[in-house]
Amino acid sequence: MDQGRRGGTWPLNTQKKKQVQVNLITGERNAVKTRKTKMAKRPTEIKAEQKIKELAKAKRKKQFDETMDEEKRWIEKGNKPELLFDLSDDENIRLTSSGMQLIKERKRRNIKTGEIETDESYRHIFKGHFSPLKRLELDNEMFFEVETRQCFRGNVEDIINQLRKEGGVVNKARIADAVNCVLHGSDVETITGYSTYGVYENDARLHLCLNPYPITEIQVRVDRDIKNALKIPLNKTNVECWFSVPGFWDKYEVYPVLGLSIMAPFALILRDKGIIVPNIFHVSPESGLGKTESMKAYSQSLFGRRIISSDAINSDFRLADNLDSYGGLICVEEGESFNWGRFSPHLQLSAEQPLQDIRGKPNLGSRQYWSRAVLGFTGNYFPVKRKATLVRFVAVDFNRNKAKERRGKKKDLRLAMKKLKPIGWKIAEIEVNELDSSISNLIDQIEKHEYNLDEKYAGGFTDPRRSKSWAIIFEGLRLWGVVAKTYNVDWSPPTIDEFIETVVSPNETRAFENVEVPAEAFISWWESWCAKNKENITIGDDYNKKTVKEVKGKNDIWREACAENYSGHVITKAVLSLYEQDNKHKVFLPINTLTDLGKGIAALYGLNMSKIYKDWKFGRKTLKGVFIPLEECSIGMESK
Repeated sequence: MDQGRRGGTWPLNTQKKKQVQVNLITGERNAVKTRKTKMAKRPTEIKAEQKIKELAKAKRKKQFDETMDEEKRWIEKGNKPELLFDLSDDENIRLTSSGMQLIKERKRRNIKTGEIETDESYRHIFKGHFSPLKRLELDNEMFFEVETRQCFRGNVEDIINQLRKEGGVVNKARIADAVNCVLHGSDVETITGYSTYGVYENDARLHLCLNPYPITEIQVRVDRDIKNALKIPLNKTNVECWFSVPGFWDKYEVYPVLGLSIMAPFALILRDKGIIVPNIFHVSPESGLGKTESMKAYSQSLFGRRIISSDAINSDFRLADNLDSYGGLICVEEGESFNWGRFSPHLQLSAEQPLQDIRGKPNLGSRQYWSRAVLGFTGNYFPVKRKATLVRFVAVDFNRNKAKERRGKKKDLRLAMKKLKPIGWKIAEIEVNELDSSISNLIDQIEKHEYNLDEKYAGGFTDPRRSKSWAIIFEGLRLWGVVAKTYNVDWSPPTIDEFIETVVSPNETRAFENVEVPAEAFISWWESWCAKNKENITIGDDYNKKTVKEVKGKNDIWREACAENYSGHVITKAVLSLYEQDNKHKVFLPINTLTDLGKGIAALYGLNMSKIYKDWKFGRKTLKGVFIPLEECSIGMESK
């Protein structure tokens, strides 16, 4: 018999017997709830558990030995040995050809011998190939280049996400610790550089980056497009064809993009010094004038950067990503479809500051976006009306009277553009050498042009910052003149007086008067609408009735009124909706709000904005409306 049963030293570890209580009167048997007591384990059970632990430990040791044997064979083939990184006092990360392992040490005292023994446990964190290649300091940020299933660049968060996508992460809780430990502890080459093409400042010296380390997807695509462009030599043949192209347009149309495009690689360093580098917009409702061809020539053909559609910039992230893609001009087609109401503040910021955005990422990291690029829009109309945005744009309204003439030269233009080679980067290098690689020399040149423009431009600029934008364009034209002279090409840049007369004055007049043009278009439409939309109305009492013709909606959506020295009509938002319906094919310039219309009327007639755009009485109703002057009054008055 078992000793445990006889002596009671080891209680049986059996199921608890059900106890019952018998009612002596009724004879019923009722179950009695008893307290369950913890039963001590028998020696045989303790030995079995110890044996299971020993077998599990032996299995882990065998797996580890097999992994090490595989590593030894891998090393014998000439590959790098395993690497060990200290994670903490008692934890290490082992990097092998098969992945990353966590080695944890545990110290304990042997009860029998009294000695301190060290026990190691091994746990896989990532299974798969992982090899740090380079440490990259790009644009004041730390990135790494690693090799997994593919060669990959990114910061620590990007690399962790990539490992998760590949499916090799087996310990999600410790993968971040392991990757950080390996990346920062690896003895790899450290490279200082830039993530994309452009001109940068390094120790107060200009540096043209033509060998970038692209990080984002769009930077990788740009690098792929531009690499072939760098192989084009700078010789007389390749230079000469560029000076045959401007002759297809008027100087005021083509010189702004000609000068601004070649200065676009310097945009980031100039914005870093607080200098506005404007964007540009080629506009005309007429097709066949070459507004897109000229923009495409000085973006894609000059630098190798492909044109994009405004539909591709459909979010804040897309806009920030494109502006950060490279230092050069980007042609954006269908500019009127761009979401100006949403993105105008971003464009204003990016035109004058080097860091245009810092965007968070799902893993709580962040990414900086720089203002490297200059955007060149093309469209049927220029929707910008706010002066704050206008200051940061060069708006070129193409000559509509030359549509027929240019359509006849379209074939010649196409042949000329086929000969263009992407030599923009070589010309930017000439500018860096001309300036002796000094950022101060570049700023001095621009300030000298700015002073001359301010002194000689009659009437002065609408905004003092405009002269600096035109100074940047003039410096670009001067650089084209240096290239032409170097390669004996018959072309010379304009003098400052010619530049003001043929380029600055026509564009400044059109740009800042453009706010008035939509108002003129609306007044013309309103007079036409009133003439076409009349209805017969009976007035008078039963004894004196007569029928007259009145414009529809009188005293409902519009009313007659006088303001200052004019008589006219007050129109409401309902009338503005009718205008937009008739203007669905963009025959007229768009007017988005009553406020925009009020500003245009005020500028056009020199009226006080508060007098024409306000609350007006429509019978018992009070509605927001804009006064439209139609003819002058002899006595100034105002209808309430």
